[in-house]
Amino acid sequence: MKYDHPKPTTLNDKIIDAAFQHVANNYVLRQLKAGKSWSDAFGIGGASHPVRWMGDSKGITIERTRLITIAEIKNRANQWFKKDNLGEQLNLF
Repeated sequence: MKYDHPKPTTLNDKIIDAAFQHVANNYVLRQLKAGKSWSDAFGIGGASHPVRWMGDSKGITIERTRLITIAEIKNRANQWFKKDNLGEQLNLF
C-alpha cells in the first residue's frame, strides 16, 4: 500500500512532507500513524530541499529561524491516508 495526501499549499506543508519521506518507504509517517512520538519517529536529521531544514525533538526548524511545531506536523500527518492498489482511499485511521 502507498500513502497519498492533499497537495501541499504552504512551505511548511512541503517541508513536513519532505520530512515524512526523508527515510525510505515513508518510515517517519508510518511511525507517526502507529502512535510514535515525533522524536521517536524522526530522530534528528534534515535536508536542504526545498529550503534548509532540520528536525529534532522540538519539531522542524527552517533556515535556523522558524519552527514548525509538533502540532503542525501531527496535523499534516492526519491529512495523509493509505491507498489500496487500485488507488481508492481506505479509511483506516
